[in-house]
Amino acid sequence: DVLEAPADTLTRALGAAMGERVWQLVRGIDAREVQTTRTEKSIGHEETFDTDIDDDAVLRAEFRRLADRVGARLRAHGVEAATVAIKVRFADFRTLSRSQTLADPTAVGQRIGAAALDMFGALERPLPVRL
Repeated sequence: DVLEAPADTLTRALGAAMGERVWQLVRGIDAREVQTTRTEKSIGHEETFDTDIDDDAVLRAEFRRLADRVGARLRAHGVEAATVAIKVRFADFRTLSRSQTLADPTAVGQRIGAAALDMFGALERPLPVRL
């Protein structure tokens, strides 16, 4: 176990600088400043339904609604999406994820929704959708 290894064992195995660094880190010694904020890498929305849904029109409307919300958040942050991803969870909790890279980045909900609906339409849906 690394925590139990003496510092000299770690420096022999990893080199002086890395061995010392690992020895300190496993003991919780780290002088770096804690970063309390981070840049968002993705913006999304998901929703678990109160009841499982098997109505295609309802599911498509939900995708459009969520895509509009994502578009609004993208615009609020002054960024655009290059990739659209969907996650669909069925009544048996089986989950499928798909993603599609857009030809041109966008912050327009209709374009995001169209990509999401294309992916959703290609899925085989043996059971009602939960998420």
